Amino acid sequence: MIKPEIFRKDIENSLEFIPTFEVDTADTSRLDIQLEPCTIRYQFERYEDQMDVFILIDKKKYGVGQIVECEDPKYVYQFLPTRRYKGAKKLRAQIEVWGKFIEKHCQPILQGDFSFIEAYEAKKQENDLLVQEILKMSRSNPIAKKFWSGNPEWKRDLKRSKK
Repeated sequence: MIKPEIFRKDIENSLEFIPTFEVDTADTSRLDIQLEPCTIRYQFERYEDQMDVFILIDKKKYGVGQIVECEDPKYVYQFLPTRRYKGAKKLRAQIEVWGKFIEKHCQPILQGDFSFIEAYEAKKQENDLLVQEILKMSRSNPIAKKFWSGNPEWKRDLKRSKK
């Protein structure tokens, strides 16, 4: 089982651009960074070398990946170098990438500007509809293959196929 507290220093170092924050390690599968207006949650998969990162505002979770995607649809490619690693080394590489995303794309949110929520919700709704279409396709469909392999170009291809 992965223990988030062993990555505490890595996470703190990746967020050194934030002047002050509190760290909560009370849960066995996550590490929370407490800020005045919101919380950054590093959610670790219990038995895999994977994690997701969320920003919590009034107990509602917003995926940092989806926030970044609103500005940079190809953000996922920045995780490709982390695939060559396994275990703790992979997680440390991912923590570094997440820290860069948060610094580049989430600064206003961390300071209490939640104006991103409308665009986020619209993008999430659009993505949910596209995923529903993918789930109806055969896995041998070229667009579905891109989706299942993690290639973000599936969205572009699916939208083009509907024209």
